[in-house]
Amino acid sequence: MASLDPQNSHEPVVVFTTSSAGEMEVAKSMLQAGDIPFITRGEGNHDPYGGAGNLLMDIRVEPRDVEFAQEILKELDKADPGAERSTPLRRDIRRIAIMVVIALLISLAPILWFTLFK
Repeated sequence: MASLDPQNSHEPVVVFTTSSAGEMEVAKSMLQAGDIPFITRGEGNHDPYGGAGNLLMDIRVEPRDVEFAQEILKELDKADPGAERSTPLRRDIRRIAIMVVIALLISLAPILWFTLFK
């Protein structure tokens, strides 16, 4: 994997964000094929099964490579135009919904227990 020059004083720029490990690997392969150095963030912290703990991962490139990287990664969007990208808002809504369901189950469990096993 290519890596950014640590001596470069410019901050890396996010050019791709996803919660899908598959999309992340494809994007990394595309940038490697274009010989664009990059770094990733969040890659080792995701839930491979897509559960509530799924975190966003991103790819960052040097500022001078941003336009070329975005042009290459456009092809990824063209390959599957109907694919939904996970956004922080969608992720948060999914987590809240899961927490509400768990809270309801916990609060209703004693009522169901005593109703069924009187």
